[in-house]
Amino acid sequence: METLVLQDWTSIGIAANKSVVQAAPAWLDMAPFQDVVIWTETSDASASMTMSVQTSPVRDELLFKSLVEFAQGGNIHVFPIQVGDSPTIPIARWLRWSVANSSGSAIQVTFRIIVMANCQGSQST
Repeated sequence: METLVLQDWTSIGIAANKSVVQAAPAWLDMAPFQDVVIWTETSDASASMTMSVQTSPVRDELLFKSLVEFAQGGNIHVFPIQVGDSPTIPIARWLRWSVANSSGSAIQVTFRIIVMANCQGSQST
């Protein structure tokens, strides 16, 4: 498995009822990979929010779908996604994150996302 950094430690502020999506130059190209384990870690969150890791076969906003989505808190979350398990949304070419704030006030969050990935044809262990 290879270790990929989808997002190194970052702090972002999000206005009330808004979302922030990772900038396109930072998206991971997952073309050589088939199985992933996504690790998210949050060290500071001023309010509850929803974080998602999304995938798409091309760089088109309309085609991105959530692989995983969860209420964010000061926790570590681990999500294994394997082709052999027939996931509802399989890994596609591009991988990115999104954070949504559904509260009525601005929020702040500090987080990172690490991806462990198996190349196509490799055995998951």
